[in-house]
Amino acid sequence: MAIFRNEAHVLAEWLDHYVQFGVEHFYLINNRSDDHFESVLAPYQTAGLVDLFDCDEEGRQNGAYAALLPLLARETRWIGVFDLDEFIYPPAGGAIGDVLARCSAYDAVLCPWLSFGSNGHLDQPPSVVDGFTRRGRAGVSRAFLKAISKPASIQEISQHNPITRGPKVLSSGDRHGDELFLNLRERDLTRFSLVNNHYRLQSRSYFRAVKTGRPEVNEAVAGACKAMKFFDENDAGWNEVVDTRLADLRRAHLTRDMAIPEPWRGKA
Repeated sequence: MAIFRNEAHVLAEWLDHYVQFGVEHFYLINNRSDDHFESVLAPYQTAGLVDLFDCDEEGRQNGAYAALLPLLARETRWIGVFDLDEFIYPPAGGAIGDVLARCSAYDAVLCPWLSFGSNGHLDQPPSVVDGFTRRGRAGVSRAFLKAISKPASIQEISQHNPITRGPKVLSSGDRHGDELFLNLRERDLTRFSLVNNHYRLQSRSYFRAVKTGRPEVNEAVAGACKAMKFFDENDAGWNEVVDTRLADLRRAHLTRDMAIPEPWRGKA
């Protein structure tokens, strides 16, 4: 499940990524986009992969998610709340569902995010995953968590770590509570069966054109826009580590057929 605004440039790549790793259905919420998202989504909707909803309100992220919870509880056992710059995946390969199957006793599985920088790109490359392969060290900032949860057990929705009736577990196998972040060390990354490549900056031109002109959708910071200062303060620290694990997994996967053609591939 995701809410988006003017992110057509990454929408197909994001969907194809999750299809590759076994996600079966998507619940997407359009928040006042005026780009070409409809033409991007059309083949996925035709294939029955996407349900599309509209939210015209500003600063309504978790409210929009909460409105869908009754539907999700009826239709799916697990749901992940991921932004379109977040690519969760199993570094060892396989399907996300394989990890969830091993964690069936828990109401949520939590994975840490890794903050990726610009790779020095002034202009946006055709692919986010292939174009941005440098990140910050795991300890350079607090690692916020992302959850894949059982919607029937969610008591309070959150884009990070929802409140659930039952226990939660990190994808490392360690129990975890309601804390939103993890003090993660680089050497501990290999313990996590799911991680979140968070492409928070992307290219300088993208950040300036989209991020600085788009109001934040989360209720806590509704109406605010990111400034270029955020890019300039963080980019150097988020380019220290070369991490091509996801790009390598996808490259290996491209020899096999996908459920949907990849319209972003080769796009200028």
